[in-house]
Amino acid sequence: MRKFKQVHPEDFNVKTLMAFAREGRLYVDTSKKAVSKEQVVKEVRAYVARIREFVTKNYCLSLDELWEQILSNDEFLNFMTMKNGSLVGHMNRYTVTNLVYRMQNLGVYSQDISMLTLHLKLEKTTKRNKYYNSSGNYSLSREARAFLKELLKMSKSEQI
Repeated sequence: MRKFKQVHPEDFNVKTLMAFAREGRLYVDTSKKAVSKEQVVKEVRAYVARIREFVTKNYCLSLDELWEQILSNDEFLNFMTMKNGSLVGHMNRYTVTNLVYRMQNLGVYSQDISMLTLHLKLEKTTKRNKYYNSSGNYSLSREARAFLKELLKMSKSEQI
């Protein structure tokens, strides 16, 4: 049985490429298409819409605007985009879960329910998975945390 070797553009070496082609071990992987920022924003919106029922009274009217401000911030958008692995460029579910957890602690989502419940709704599953277990490994920068707190203050004051 022949083994295949995946070749990336930065790995192109004409001699190696020709050798693999002669041996029938060359293939083109087109599955990793570039994802636009708009696609990441769309993915995040759809993902967090799953837990809309858990928004507190203070943020029910301003939740969409709050997420729009978060997603329009390049630092947050960068934070919520996968950098490694097979889903490079797509929404990073670890970081979005972490952000939802922070938002719950700041009163956006109900504190009467557990973060695990929010996670199960986000993931449409009945048990915790790697996105819940490892979400704590993704932390916001000090500036991003301050920006989030300021957004939440502004959003809450607009409700009153």
